[in-house]
Amino acid sequence: PVPLANADQHWQEHVVPCGHDAVRLNGPLQDVAHCGRVEMHRRAGETALGVYGLFSWTIALRRRELAIRLTLGARPAGIGALVLRQAFVLIAVGLAVGWLLVRLSGSLLSRVLFDITPGDIPSTATAIAVLLVASLVACLPPALRAMRVSPIEGLRLD
Repeated sequence: PVPLANADQHWQEHVVPCGHDAVRLNGPLQDVAHCGRVEMHRRAGETALGVYGLFSWTIALRRRELAIRLTLGARPAGIGALVLRQAFVLIAVGLAVGWLLVRLSGSLLSRVLFDITPGDIPSTATAIAVLLVASLVACLPPALRAMRVSPIEGLRLD
């Protein structure tokens, strides 16, 4: 806690103007900003892990279908493209629904957001880009596994 009499001095020591309206944070405020970035990366990692788990489970359930497609002449690259295309559609729908929910709950979110609004385009675009990249990277291992499904083993299932 900073005594009220020293608040201006504390502000000058820890927040440094760096042109226009931008500021560079020093000291404890820099740590808070760093924690926000760490939290964003942790959330993106959790998202990627969840997408990976769900997508791996879906591919495991579809092994028989994928084996039949390969038996009927589909190329493994075509199977991988099919699986990634379907994953991209699901990810895009999820991001669109999330964006819509953020827009609709703007008044509630504005109470907990500091120095940005729910409609802040750079923040929203960054969050969408990070989640999109994390989700697509998480889909790659299951898609590669789908490309390597053996038609014989897949048809023997069940």
